[in-house]
Amino acid sequence: MQIKYDKHPELWKKISSNNEPSSEKSWLDKSSLDYWRHNRIRNSIKALITNTKNKKWITIGDGRFGTDANFLLTSGCSNVTATDISEELLAIGARKKFITRYAAQNAEKITYKDDSFDYALCKEAYHHFPRPVIALYEMLRISKYGIVLIEPNDQANIQIPFINSFTQKHQFESIGNYVYSLSRHEIEKIMLGIGLRFYAFKGVNDYYIEGIEDCPQKNGSFKQHLNRLKLKTIIWVKDVLLSLHLKNSNLISIIIFKQEPQAKLLSSLIKDGFKFKTLPLNPYAQ
Repeated sequence: MQIKYDKHPELWKKISSNNEPSSEKSWLDKSSLDYWRHNRIRNSIKALITNTKNKKWITIGDGRFGTDANFLLTSGCSNVTATDISEELLAIGARKKFITRYAAQNAEKITYKDDSFDYALCKEAYHHFPRPVIALYEMLRISKYGIVLIEPNDQANIQIPFINSFTQKHQFESIGNYVYSLSRHEIEKIMLGIGLRFYAFKGVNDYYIEGIEDCPQKNGSFKQHLNRLKLKTIIWVKDVLLSLHLKNSNLISIIIFKQEPQAKLLSSLIKDGFKFKTLPLNPYAQ
C-alpha cells in the first residue's frame, strides 16, 4: 500500500516563492494575535524547557519557518534542530536567523541515529501524519530522555459521557490529512507495549478566529479589538470549565519520559499544572 502524505510540501513551496506572502508575515510576526495564541500553547511546557536548557532538542513537523525551534531558542535552549518533511521554509527561517539548525525529515522515517537528541518536540504536527504511531516510535528512538506532544485532545476520552458522546466526530483538514487526535489511554497502551512507565500531561485550551493572523496584539481597528476580546474571553471560559471538570481541554500537552524524571524536574512540572502518572510494571518482563 502506498502511503499518501498531505500537501504541506506543496504549500510550503508556494509560500517560499512568495505566492502567499501573507502567511510568511503572520508566522514570523511576533506582534500578531495569532503568534500570541501559538506561543501561549508552547508556554504550556515552559517548566520542562526551564529545566532542560542545556539539552539537545529537535522539533518535528516544524515547517512554518521553524517557529517551535525559535521558541526553544528564545527560551534559552542553545542546541535546537528544526525538522519538517520539507526544508522549503526552514531554509528561509535559517537565512533570517530565526533558527540555527534544520533538516528535511519524514517523521515516520527519521534518519538520525538512536539517542541523537535529548528531547523531541512535536507541536500540532502529529495529527497530520498518516501513520502517527510509527512517528511516535521514531521520536522515542532518537530521543535520550523523552518527547513532547502538543496535539488536539481526543474528545472520545470523555469526562461527561452523556454530553460528549454525541459530539465526537472524525475530521479531515483541507490540506489532505485526517485529524489524528491524541488520547491519553492510547498513549498509555503504546508506552506499556514498549516498557515505558512515566509521563506527564496537562490540558491546554485554544480558540481560532478567522483573520487573527493579521490582528495585532495591541491597538488596531475596532473589529480587531473585538476579536482580541472574543478570543481571550472564550479561552478564559474554557479554562474555567476545565478547572471545574465540566469540559475537556481541546488540546493536550503530553511528555513521555524514557526514564523516571529527576525530583527537581517533576516538582517544577507539577507546580506548573502538569499531572504525573506512573504506569504499572509488566510482571512478566525479564
